[in-house]
Amino acid sequence: MVLPRPLQAGSRWRVPVTTRLLEWRKHVLENAGRRFRHTLMADYHCETLGDRVETPAGTFNNVARINISASETIEYGNIHEQTVIHVEMTQWYAPGVGLIKSERRESADSRELNPGEAILVLERID
Repeated sequence: MVLPRPLQAGSRWRVPVTTRLLEWRKHVLENAGRRFRHTLMADYHCETLGDRVETPAGTFNNVARINISASETIEYGNIHEQTVIHVEMTQWYAPGVGLIKSERRESADSRELNPGEAILVLERID
């Protein structure tokens, strides 16, 4: 992810994101065990440049918190059903370090797609 410069609290921009966590339910035999992939436009919003974040790698000050959201109605499957997919993320960037924490949630208004959640945290700096 490349952040716009100069990054300011309140900044907004749009960047495409691809689903990574949604997965076909096992009972959908033609797609069992496969990830669902779709790219959609996401809205990015820098909420603050003043967060304090603790990670196993240390405590970081003046951290940028970026909220990301995207949703889109799509057709999927062999019978062309429609569903709304949602991607919500929060990312924290420390000055001079980069991404130190990320939380991602994906869901769909469909019984055939399992939602997913991922949290990544910086463990150490070598």
